Amino acid sequence: MESALVHNIKEDIRPYITPVVSDIRKEWGWVKIGVNEILAEQPTLTYRPEDIYASCVLGESHLITVENNKFVVLKISTDEFSLDKTLFMWLCWVAPEIRSGENIKEYMEYFLALAKKEGCKYLETGTTTKALGRLYTSIGMELTTMTYRLEVGNNNV
Repeated sequence: MESALVHNIKEDIRPYITPVVSDIRKEWGWVKIGVNEILAEQPTLTYRPEDIYASCVLGESHLITVENNKFVVLKISTDEFSLDKTLFMWLCWVAPEIRSGENIKEYMEYFLALAKKEGCKYLETGTTTKALGRLYTSIGMELTTMTYRLEVGNNNV
């Protein structure tokens, strides 16, 4: 059975190569390559490729693809205090040969429309990469928090 999210994002928002909701079980061969690349580039991330796969199969997350060279894994969360809903772009990947600073800009209207349809107050993503952070702020996103971590037992405090 389809979730409301999956049903709503099947509609076209504007004329370009429209993102589509995809079954991770059918797309895993190429999506796993992108997931592994993200994890290799950002070693502080703690999840494994199998966690992404399981989250999508269980309906907790949704895989959005554009052809076989771009994907986003989305989650909706609710703030425990304000009860505001957020559409979170958990993973975003573009094949290296077509990567540019314009990829997120090209589909921003789509994701904003989707967030609105789902009753979300916010569209959010995260990164450990400074260049991506600059890109996100250049398209109007606001930096809301920075997290610092110290491994217990491996410090000089």
